[in-house]
Amino acid sequence: MSIILYICLLRDCKLGTDGTPVTTQTAFQSGSIIKSFVALVILQLAAEGKLHLDDPVVRHLPKFRTADITLSDRVTIDQLVTHRSGLSTLEGNSANTTNPTLSGPAAAVAGLAGVRLSTEPGSNFQYSNANYAVLSHLIEILDNRKFEEVLTTRIFKPLGMTNSFVQQPFSDAIAVATGYRLWFGVPRPWQPATPVKQDRRAPVVR
Repeated sequence: MSIILYICLLRDCKLGTDGTPVTTQTAFQSGSIIKSFVALVILQLAAEGKLHLDDPVVRHLPKFRTADITLSDRVTIDQLVTHRSGLSTLEGNSANTTNPTLSGPAAAVAGLAGVRLSTEPGSNFQYSNANYAVLSHLIEILDNRKFEEVLTTRIFKPLGMTNSFVQQPFSDAIAVATGYRLWFGVPRPWQPATPVKQDRRAPVVR
């Protein structure tokens, strides 16, 4: 599953590998900052009475399950938010579904069906992207909108974040900075694969 979020930031550096200067309109991948947005929307939904943090996830998202249903049925929304669900860091990064009819957060949830929890729900902290992938799909279900639409209406527009977006830029005029990933200790330029425009699966929330 992949969710890419870009936010305009001002840095004294160059855009990409061609030396183009960064400006106030340059968009950068937010990385795990997106988890703060997801947690905020979850609290908004709680304030609206659409969920309780202590609710089991399956109460609102019946399709959520892992290899051991008796354990995953006990996972609460709060445990996902606080990384105490039992989903491991490794499994959270690698879980995926082969169902071509699913994309985005829904695909991430489906991909957890064969995953085994590493600990009892609520017993230990273990950072896992999968926790927030599940929360993202939960948000879609409870708000009855795609994840990107939820962030736009609940966060970006109210805060005047007019150059922030999910997935691809809404205008070709927006310059997106080239990201970097370490490859055997050496930074290499990285950009989302072209299919991201059509497919809502691609880099997970990190």
